[in-house]
This record gives sequence, structure tokens and C-alpha cells, in this order.
Amino acid sequence: MMLSSNSMCKLPGQDGERIGLERALNSAQDIEYWTDNTYSVADVLDMEAKLLQGFDMDRFETPLQHLACFAAARQLDDLTASVATELLVLCTREYPLLDLDPCLLAACLLYVAVRNGPPDDNVWDESLAVGCGYSEERLITNIDERFCFCRNFELACRSIAASPSRVKTIKLTVRFCWLDEEPPDLLGAAQLFGVS
Repeated sequence: MMLSSNSMCKLPGQDGERIGLERALNSAQDIEYWTDNTYSVADVLDMEAKLLQGFDMDRFETPLQHLACFAAARQLDDLTASVATELLVLCTREYPLLDLDPCLLAACLLYVAVRNGPPDDNVWDESLAVGCGYSEERLITNIDERFCFCRNFELACRSIAASPSRVKTIKLTVRFCWLDEEPPDLLGAAQLFGVS
């Protein structure tokens, strides 16, 4: 890492000067050149591989991987999966959720997305509970305690499918309708799912 930051010995923008791309170390050959051949390209690539292996990236599954498995098992419609994915992106900015198990986080987001889905398909059934491995009561408890930041949140995203619907913006107000709140905005659900 020290080698990759060797192009500047000061913080970026410390004196208002932008870092020029010609001074950045973009490849192993650049590092070899800047270190006057102290390190060969093979040495640089070997150090980079050791550094990346030290991160142990395949040690755990991410919430996105769990969400993809849940969505594939239930064969969710694209728009419900899109809302769950956008909620996951929103959750990455929430520090209190860092200690939540990735599988439980994905299950909670899927629950919120399903319950905010189209009126005829917004039921959390036994197949979803079994697929996620959590009871509805446990999900509701965790959502009530940790996800209050997304209650009544105005969500806008695009479909995750590679289809013509991708260009349409999905707009939805996230409701926690299991808490005796008013049901999801039907106009919002109609806009969300292309119903007029």
C-alpha cells in the first residue's frame, strides 16, 4: 500500500493542487519505474496478491449474496427484488446495522420489500420464512428496532433487470404496514408495478 501511495508524499489536495493522472501509479510497471527497479513487475504483483489474500474476501457471504439466494428461491418479481436491493444500498450507510448478521439483514430487507409490494403479492408466506431461515416475528422485531430510518422513506430507484423496464424510475414510500400503519400507498404501488 505504501508503494501505491508513493506518487504523492502529501495528502491529496493539501495545497489545492489536484493529483495529475500522469503522476498516479496505475500499473505494476509504474511502481517498477517509480522505485527505480527496486521491485520488478512480478514482485509488485506478488505483493498485491498477498495483500488481497490477507483481506480473506471469501470468508463470509455478504447480504447481497443472501438476498440473491432468497430472491431466486422464491422467484420474486423483478421490482420487489429491485426495492430490496435499493434498501440494501441504503442500509450500507447505517452504522448501527454493521453488527447485524448478513443473512438476517437480507431477510429483513426482503420482508420490507415484499410487504411493500403489489397488493395481491405482498404476503410473507411459509416458503419465504423457510428460505430465509427466520420467523416473521423475529424479522418484525429486528425491523422495528433497527430499521426505523427507512420508515416512510421516499425510495426512488431503477429496476435491476436488463429489460425495457430498467429505464423507468421506481418510486415508493416505504411503509411498515404490519405496525397498524396505513397500508402501502396504492398509487405508489401502481406506479411501482406499472399498473394504471
